[in-house]
Amino acid sequence: MNRYILPLSVLGTAVGGAVLLKDFVAGGACPSKTTIPGKTVIVTGANTGIGKQTALELAKRGGTIILACRDLEKCEAAAKEIRGETLNHHVNARHLDLASLKSIREFAAKIIEEEERVHILINNAAVMRCPHWTTEDGFEMQLGVNYLGHFLLTNLLLDKLKASAPSRIINLSSLAHVAGHIDFEDLNWEKRKYDTKAAYCQSKLAVVLFTKELSRRLQGTGVTVNALHPGVARTELGRHTGMHRSAFSSFTLVFCWDQRIRAQTDLPEVYLNPPGDEYLPTVTVTSVISLLPFLFLLIFLLCRCWCRAKNKATEDETKSQVNDDSSSPDMDFQEENQHDVSGDIPPEEDRQMDMHVSLSSFPRSLPQVLSPHLGPSCWQVHAEEDPPESSESSAQLHQDPLTGSGDSLPSCATEESSK
Repeated sequence: MNRYILPLSVLGTAVGGAVLLKDFVAGGACPSKTTIPGKTVIVTGANTGIGKQTALELAKRGGTIILACRDLEKCEAAAKEIRGETLNHHVNARHLDLASLKSIREFAAKIIEEEERVHILINNAAVMRCPHWTTEDGFEMQLGVNYLGHFLLTNLLLDKLKASAPSRIINLSSLAHVAGHIDFEDLNWEKRKYDTKAAYCQSKLAVVLFTKELSRRLQGTGVTVNALHPGVARTELGRHTGMHRSAFSSFTLVFCWDQRIRAQTDLPEVYLNPPGDEYLPTVTVTSVISLLPFLFLLIFLLCRCWCRAKNKATEDETKSQVNDDSSSPDMDFQEENQHDVSGDIPPEEDRQMDMHVSLSSFPRSLPQVLSPHLGPSCWQVHAEEDPPESSESSAQLHQDPLTGSGDSLPSCATEESSK
């Protein structure tokens, strides 16, 4: 079981890290529950993507929502869908083409005429990395739609926004503005080779600079100006880049929020909280859960290190004890060896007894051993007859070297010796 703990902990940490990365890229959820009944909100590019979900979220909060889109048919369909889902009938569609200064002026004039107040203006519409197109008035398309169109619209509605104070202006920018560079000598890319990425970054940088300057000029008027980076979301904004059909997109979109979630995460706190209130991001349950595998891995590694340190300390203690025992004087060592050697050598009596026991297992006499080979007649023992003492050669007793018994030599052996 222990061999599975580390791989599972690493896998859990990787999954948790991916969730945390997604939360970081996508942003946290807005905790605000503020409602906006009686507030009028204009959202450009609201027929799809983040703009549509932003309008849906604000309609749920009770506001009067005006969808300003280039394609009026799609805009009407989006407004109808939002009305059906939120049961808010104050959702209307208006035609607005940000690539046409004439369309922008007509839209602004109609809003000033029909609407008593405008509390929130969300400049959401944008185009990203399109071919080298130009607007109706000859501006480079990305700069014209993303910046110049919203610049004109904001200034045309500025008096209405001031009259409706406290009010807000929200400009959707992008983190790409950090790579932007504005060439005032060639804003429309007429003297340089057209770079879709550089043109997009230029337009978003212009939006950020416009926001900062407008915010400075509107201090004290009750109109708050904000720019925000919406994060990464699956929308139609990248339709000109081909990212939706690439392998890179398949990987990166794993970390992207759906535009329905994105609209709820980034925008509401910008224009719903009263001016001066600080927005504090909340810790989501998903973020906490994603940290658990990392904590388990950390605890496992700490326990493993502690066990290794404990085992090493035990080994060191054992080695030190062995060294202490081996460091005794040489005299004691020699005495112990002498004692051991002397103890291994048995006494003389014990050795003789052991020899006697071992020899007792042999046959009682040589005739018993050799009789099968020489025949029984040659080995006849005359134990009852006493041989003459005078005849040493014939009556000499033979002591069995094995048994120690005094058996006389057989007659056949005597005859052989006499011959």
